[in-house]
Amino acid sequence: MLSRPKLVQDWNRRLAAAEAEGAQKHSLKWLYQMRVRLYRFLLSCYRQGDWRADKPSNCVDDTLADVPHGETTTVLDCPLDGKPAKHAGKMQAVLKSVSAAQDHPPEAGPLLGGIAADEWVVAVSVRDKLKMAGCQELLRQYGIASKWTLLGEIKVRLFDLERATQIIRKFRDSLRIRAARALPWMPAILHPASIPVTDWPVRLAILIFFLAPIYAIFGLVLTQCVFAVSYTRLLQGPDVLYCFLIWYFAVFQINILVAVLHDIHRRRNERQEARKMAEGEKSRLRA
Repeated sequence: MLSRPKLVQDWNRRLAAAEAEGAQKHSLKWLYQMRVRLYRFLLSCYRQGDWRADKPSNCVDDTLADVPHGETTTVLDCPLDGKPAKHAGKMQAVLKSVSAAQDHPPEAGPLLGGIAADEWVVAVSVRDKLKMAGCQELLRQYGIASKWTLLGEIKVRLFDLERATQIIRKFRDSLRIRAARALPWMPAILHPASIPVTDWPVRLAILIFFLAPIYAIFGLVLTQCVFAVSYTRLLQGPDVLYCFLIWYFAVFQINILVAVLHDIHRRRNERQEARKMAEGEKSRLRA
């Protein structure tokens, strides 16, 4: 067992080495700063006091020889003696005996025998930030059946997974989503292709509780101005509420309609681009 003087001396050497490296312009300067804080903390806690394990070391001398700058392997010089590792067969026997001792052993899971070849597995995830409609069309051009789930993932059969992955990886740069700036006057609640479908509730809540009421208030003010100019009177009582609700639901429906049309147009463009990429690659291979 290593004695306290040996450990303290080694920590001092490591602290000096980390401070020297951290003072230089190094790309890993943050790492050396973390090491400096770590060794300073260890020295502040364990430099003084009585240790129960404060006994002379039997593997190396307590006094260490000077080591070159940056070398911090002094504590690893002692031999690692101990009990030999248990044989794999013995460990398996113990595990089997523990499993057999259960009164109600759990049932085998559905994946115990592996995944069936015709099972649907994820080929493209929303975290990949790719054009999902383009990926699906590209796979269809190469004869791979796929489906687009409600979670925004594209799944293929297990026997097509490797080929589908190769195709997506080959056209990944072309399928990558390019950031598009939304219209400030007509915020769409329909999720962009780069955002998971799970953002739908958040965007819908923003439209219901924030955007639609604001637009409805503007519409109500505009209606009041029209009535004041044309009929020399203002809406009052229930008429104000009715006008507000009409504007509210009109704004809500317009936002939904614009978002759906925008999404249909975007998906059509993605499919056309994927079709052109597949045809161009096939023409190049035939040539």
